[in-house]
Amino acid sequence: MSGNRGGRNLPIHGGRSDGGGNRGRGGDRGGDRGGDRGGRGQGGSRGPSSGGGFNQGGGGRGPSVPKEPDVDPIILYKYEPKVNREITKFEDKCIAQNRGQRAKTGQLALRPEYGSNGTEIIVRANFFEAMFKSPKWMSHRVKIIPEPQNVRLRREVFIELMGKREVREAHAATDGAQEIVAMKDLTVHSPMTVTVDANLRGAKDFDVVLSRGELGEPSQLLTSLDSTSLREQTPAELSTIRLMNILMSAHPFRDAGVATIKSANGTKVFWTDTRKQACYLGGGIECIRGFNSSVRVCDNRILVNLGINHSSFFLQGPLQIIFLKFREVHRDDIVLLNRYINRLRVNVTHLCKRMENGVEVYRQRSIWGLAYPNRDGYDPKTKFKQATDPNPPVVPRLGASADEVKFFKYNQDSEGKRLQTGKYISVTDYFKAEYKMDLKYHDWPVVNIGSFVRPIYLPLDVCIVPHGQRFMGELALIQRQNIIAFSCRKPPANYQSITQDGLKIMGMNNQTDELGMRFLKEMIAVPGRLLSAPTLKYGKGRTLVPKFGSWNLKGQQFYTPVTINRWAAYVFHKHNQKPRDGEHVRAFEALAKQGREQGMRWPSLSREPELVEVEDRPKDWIEQINGIFKTLQRAQVDIVVISLPPGVDRIFDHIKYISETKAGVLTHCCLASKFFKADQQYMANNTMKVNLKLGGVNQTLSAAPRLIMSRNTMVVGLDVTHPSPTDPDNFPSMATIVASTDSPMGQWPGEVRVQERRKEEVEHLKSMMLGRLHRWKNENKVFPANILIYRDGVSEVQFKMVLDKELKLVKDAVQAVYPDKQPNVTIVVAGKRHNVRFYQTKPGDADRTDGPKNGLVVDRGVTRSIYWDFYLQAQTPLQGSARPAHYIVIWDEIFSASNADPKPADSLQELTHSICYMMGRCTRSISYATPAFLADKFCDRARRYMRAYFYRCQETREPLELNRPDHIVKLLGSAQEKMAYI
Repeated sequence: MSGNRGGRNLPIHGGRSDGGGNRGRGGDRGGDRGGDRGGRGQGGSRGPSSGGGFNQGGGGRGPSVPKEPDVDPIILYKYEPKVNREITKFEDKCIAQNRGQRAKTGQLALRPEYGSNGTEIIVRANFFEAMFKSPKWMSHRVKIIPEPQNVRLRREVFIELMGKREVREAHAATDGAQEIVAMKDLTVHSPMTVTVDANLRGAKDFDVVLSRGELGEPSQLLTSLDSTSLREQTPAELSTIRLMNILMSAHPFRDAGVATIKSANGTKVFWTDTRKQACYLGGGIECIRGFNSSVRVCDNRILVNLGINHSSFFLQGPLQIIFLKFREVHRDDIVLLNRYINRLRVNVTHLCKRMENGVEVYRQRSIWGLAYPNRDGYDPKTKFKQATDPNPPVVPRLGASADEVKFFKYNQDSEGKRLQTGKYISVTDYFKAEYKMDLKYHDWPVVNIGSFVRPIYLPLDVCIVPHGQRFMGELALIQRQNIIAFSCRKPPANYQSITQDGLKIMGMNNQTDELGMRFLKEMIAVPGRLLSAPTLKYGKGRTLVPKFGSWNLKGQQFYTPVTINRWAAYVFHKHNQKPRDGEHVRAFEALAKQGREQGMRWPSLSREPELVEVEDRPKDWIEQINGIFKTLQRAQVDIVVISLPPGVDRIFDHIKYISETKAGVLTHCCLASKFFKADQQYMANNTMKVNLKLGGVNQTLSAAPRLIMSRNTMVVGLDVTHPSPTDPDNFPSMATIVASTDSPMGQWPGEVRVQERRKEEVEHLKSMMLGRLHRWKNENKVFPANILIYRDGVSEVQFKMVLDKELKLVKDAVQAVYPDKQPNVTIVVAGKRHNVRFYQTKPGDADRTDGPKNGLVVDRGVTRSIYWDFYLQAQTPLQGSARPAHYIVIWDEIFSASNADPKPADSLQELTHSICYMMGRCTRSISYATPAFLADKFCDRARRYMRAYFYRCQETREPLELNRPDHIVKLLGSAQEKMAYI
């Protein structure tokens, strides 16, 4: 764990916070919001629940988000677009070539057919077709001499290089790391010399040597795409698309008011000047609306996907403003602040260079972190035991101020060479003596713009945050709520933004001829189909058919309700905030009553709920919670229901960690501000989760797909989550598996394993799969004949890893337990981190939020015949825009092979659609397949366990024991083989 808090406050006004934790998968969770929101009760009630935690961060309500006026949906219906029938004919020819063929070893599953079930409609997709004038794009490999010492310095070399006249005239673009793409040969100008600031003491010259790389010729690529016998990506395709993706950033890069962020799959661009569309989120972070561009190859054409993107950025301005506003959300969490500002670039104002045109440009540096005791000036290779200088800096605590931090100022001889003599001097005194500056923020933390080995300290007085500094950490709850409110727009508004501002910022409207290409101004039209909602079955044989992806629980009993013999209730509250007039007693009674109405056997409490005043100091409330669950462990209760106040995310994490991994006691937490109102919908929402946690089944499919009705198919979800930039440096990655236990698909217990940091492959998949197989056999007496796996969280470049490595581990598991005939295995990747959106073209095809009706499936026009993939929008959002899930079949032995399904594409699509209605914790269909969704939820809970463990060790000064990390996240006792994570 990097440092400790020590109970000290930042030297700025304000009290202490209980919170500060965040959730997420690591990195900014931007993107077009408005998809699945999680559990709902009767009729889809909203509000926090135990599944999402209480991540308030202690910062109050935060800034309000102004609501945008709605765009008239008539914009979608101006004319009826026509599907390109030539593409449809080409797709049919490709499928004819596939008939009777199987995927070869190491090859992704072949598409057996296109789907045909459902009501046919036409939708627009946010793709624009590219037209080419026989351009040749030249790639240039870049070698920098001498090699820059760090990524920041390399980036600055590229910035200076791209500003040179000969490079600009070649309409060049760069990936910012090792490559430049241009319309001309730039090697004739090689080498080129650029000058950048290497450190605070002066500038340095670098020689840039360019060598010819690959040649991109889109016209030749289009010729190769015209072949119906094509079975896989070609090397020319991969290189040409990569170069085109780089070139797409050329126009926005030349606009000083645009922040351009390159990624492996495209470009994100944001206006940061007066054209900016933004919303302040709190904590010194704002959300800016921008666009995401990526080049995609589809059958017989090249398209550019252009979508809305919402990302988080630091506020522009003095760094002290970021520090001050940090407390709005996180208060005195100095450890989090240290990670919060890591890698943030700042303009250093006490040193500046003057350009030829006379404009002052500040030197820019990246923040390493706050001043760090027993780290700054020490060698990480020796685990910080050996100093790198005989006189290391003096840092009394993490986040020490300019008055407190001292460094050794060496004397110099007449020639400026360093002597071995000198004295320690504080940062405050140094700036007074060297720059005649009286620091205004002398009692605020200083930042280190060097490194642990060679720290360089700056006070906040001389640091300015420039525009376009993206925040890569996790957002707190209030920040996430604000970004959702800002980004939650109806489809017509997003359509208008893309077709107007999006084309403009990317230069796709009239300024791309210089790159040898232009774009059609309208989104492409593709055929789609609307699948019917499945019929759901509840208790006593009652059935219902969802409408608009939702249904009402009123009058229904659970399909398999549980019996609660003993339960306990606790009310956690802050000082002087006890519940009033027995409202807590009435709330717990209302919860049990609601459970009985839904078929559960839920007795009244044997004694009144216990009131627990939360201790102020973290060490004290940790011991307080440990003591409570030590008592509950002996009480043998079925479940503990806990009411929590807002802003106690750390406490919520610790309750879950201790109860489920140490005491083996199932818990369910409710938010006091909602729970005490005893609203029937909110209570129903909570009883759904309690029934699932105790092994019950809320609903099942009345007429399940043939594969499920056969009672021999186990459906599995897999996911891996990685640490975020605001997690400690030694925070590991975690993998989870969940699986159905029988044909009703109402229970999805699973297992979590800790694995190597940032490794996407599920390392322990063989043993994890064996656990699910044995659980299935315990319930059904035999092992399953089919194993259908929905794999969450992998990108396109990782498909090969799933096929070559994870499939092998699954096969190893089944070979270990099946005596003779092996089961059929199908792996489907469920992708949700993409920017593909669909827009209906007729009013009758719209839902209540002016988007396409749920059940929309698209497998033509924006897919590839060489893959077996499709898009499915299973959800109708309560507000905003729905995001379709993208499904790619990696390997198939179930649908198009062993079971001889006459309509394999339809079978997989309808099964996937039906599974989206089986999440159980809400009365709505969800945005992607339930097993993948639940594996993601389990990953989130596992991260909470790990975060609570790290925090406990930090506060109690216990050493971290990461040599046996699985003991931190392994469920025990009654929590084992239960959906505790729900």
